[in-house]
Amino acid sequence: MRLTRRQLAAGVLGGGLVATFARRALAAPVPPSLYEILREPAVLDAALSPSGQDVAVLGESVDANDVRTTWLSLVKGDDPAGPSRRLNLGDVDIEQVAWANDQRLLVWVKKELHVTYSGPGGSGTNDVIARRLVAIGADGSNPVALLSDDKRAFRGNLNLGRVIDYMPDDPARILMQVADNSRGVWALYRVNIDTGASEFVERGGDNTFAWWSQGGVPVGRYDVNARGTVVNLSVRAPGETDWNLLRQVRLDEQGGMDFDIVGNGDSPGQVLIAAQLEGDDTTVVRPFDLKTRRFGDSIVRRASHDVEMVVPDRAGRMIAAAFIEDRVSYEFADASLKPHHKALEGFFEKNCNVTLREADNSLNRLLLRVDGPTEPGAWFLYDRAAASLEPLGAERPWLTADRLARVETLRVKARDGQPLTAYLTVPLATGPRPLVVLAHGGPESRDRYGWDDWAQALAARGWLVLQPNFRGSAGYGQAFMQAGRRRWGDLMQQDIEDCVAAVIQTGRADAGRVAIMGASYGGYAALMGPVLRPDLYKASVSIAGVSDLPAMMAWERQEEGPSSPVYDYWKRVIGDPDADAARLVAASPARRAEALTAPVLLIHGDKDDIVPLAQSKLMRDALKKAGRAPDYLEVKDMGHRGWSPQESQKVLTRAIGFLDKALA
Repeated sequence: MRLTRRQLAAGVLGGGLVATFARRALAAPVPPSLYEILREPAVLDAALSPSGQDVAVLGESVDANDVRTTWLSLVKGDDPAGPSRRLNLGDVDIEQVAWANDQRLLVWVKKELHVTYSGPGGSGTNDVIARRLVAIGADGSNPVALLSDDKRAFRGNLNLGRVIDYMPDDPARILMQVADNSRGVWALYRVNIDTGASEFVERGGDNTFAWWSQGGVPVGRYDVNARGTVVNLSVRAPGETDWNLLRQVRLDEQGGMDFDIVGNGDSPGQVLIAAQLEGDDTTVVRPFDLKTRRFGDSIVRRASHDVEMVVPDRAGRMIAAAFIEDRVSYEFADASLKPHHKALEGFFEKNCNVTLREADNSLNRLLLRVDGPTEPGAWFLYDRAAASLEPLGAERPWLTADRLARVETLRVKARDGQPLTAYLTVPLATGPRPLVVLAHGGPESRDRYGWDDWAQALAARGWLVLQPNFRGSAGYGQAFMQAGRRRWGDLMQQDIEDCVAAVIQTGRADAGRVAIMGASYGGYAALMGPVLRPDLYKASVSIAGVSDLPAMMAWERQEEGPSSPVYDYWKRVIGDPDADAARLVAASPARRAEALTAPVLLIHGDKDDIVPLAQSKLMRDALKKAGRAPDYLEVKDMGHRGWSPQESQKVLTRAIGFLDKALA
């Protein structure tokens, strides 16, 4: 498919991705099964070569005998609709692909290992994952496992796949991070992509877990505490040898930081930092001079919306800064890119996120990933000069748009006038439907307009799914986020109720069949909601949820220490255990279990180190004491985040089965 300049600028071609992939509509659309929604995609990744002459598409297929073949498809940038070269890599698990230079590809190979151990402390088997990085010619020639020159030094290293810098000025080498097992620390090596040979650069400290590099020279270093919750970000200018602490930063539930290096500046010794400094209401991007330790004026900012991420070029310079209003949008360093992105949004009828993944060196060819409520992910190549857009592959072609639930953006005013945004996933079924509130975690996180497998899984049962961005959610600026601090159990909960009321008023939701579900903070909201409004909620599913705020704060203090920035953060967000003691007790579902009359399902992973399993056990025991024993599922070896598709399937299967009965 090729678009003319007029067609692309007007965005008038209808049908979106359904037309693009010529997917045949079913006479009577059948909602997808949970397996179809969560199964591994057919297209896993794509990468654009530095010159834009080639695109590598990574995927896998399974034959009738259940034999998997992982493949690379090499597409010509100047003729992406023409014949492609396919490299079959066999039954291997490859996670990612990238171009090291115009001639050599990098592929990340993953292998699951079953390690048996025995000793005085007992015996058993642990499942671990090993990663290796392989360089291969674009024609399939000369495959080389990187860091293979000194097998003794790297023996037992489970992760040989961490690239810090692609070093475009030195196209034969990349900078990699590798564990130095002899000293128990991470180290940096420059690695030749043709031979796999390595050259030692430097070692980190005992707690170093990552670096930021500029032209192959480390200028930022990240050291983390034992729990993985606090990071010391240190910097040094090129030519310096000593690291200097710049900022101590809390890691959030998703591993994000509210102060971070996100790119390299226009001159050596200058980096870009995304942060909210004093006087900023939103997260902005500023240059920072590594020598003088001074910030410049913001180069990207928007009122009421935070910078979410920066899209860098191969040298780390900013191409664009991303925001999420409802869908993703950009501020471009090169303003000439803006009308092209706007035209692409119009082509997809403003129903999808048109996400910029990579650009070639001349910013002519752009690699795009597109997702939306009825598009679970597809890859495209856009050529600015030719004004052409070519499909590269759909991630889940078995999920046709006609089988998926659409999403509406709701603007709601809370009872005190606070403007709120919520997203309503509307099932194929008609008439007044049961409504499931799906509350996000954080709480300083957010939901957005786009593909959401959990929301689609619930909507496939015929339920409306409501995802409110209550006050305290991230992305809308500091004032909105702070409006939720110390408001657990009251204003934040009322915001959810007001969004539910707005949906019920439309007549599309059955007011007698409303449930609430969530994970982490969302799990807390799922418990507190029915405590406050037993008349509204008929069922509750709490996944890794907080149930007792005083106990949670005591655990955080014990784990982090009273002077930790993490403990200080939770004092600001939840409340001070001393000054706010009565309020914390009142806002704890486990302390008010007798008020919770709706059936409850508690789900928690036994390896959760963010919200301890004890929180769900406290809630379980409190409900038992009140004579209302909950359903309870403890998932072995599951942590707080990063769940595998198998773990998600286990959790959702149990939750959907529970809600089926409660909402019947």
